[in-house]
Amino acid sequence: MASLARLTDAIAEAAAEVMEQPASAMAAAAFSGGAPSATLPLPSPLPEPSLGATILASGIVQKPRPAANDALAPIRRMTQAEKIAFFS
Repeated sequence: MASLARLTDAIAEAAAEVMEQPASAMAAAAFSGGAPSATLPLPSPLPEPSLGATILASGIVQKPRPAANDALAPIRRMTQAEKIAFFS
């Protein structure tokens, strides 16, 4: 457990050092072409929601509702064996 605590502390210290560095210093270190350093990669930006998801979430367009009187509902409820027996 002590090694896990030391590892956690080391990771926290490295993260704090990276967060304290200005962006220009990190960019200069990345493009310097020198020895590889122990800097952490920048997180990728979160994907933006699609236009369709935004329209549905805002309520402008509603999701289609299934028909109340579905003629094929009994067939959909059948098991595979029942369907084979029914249609053969």
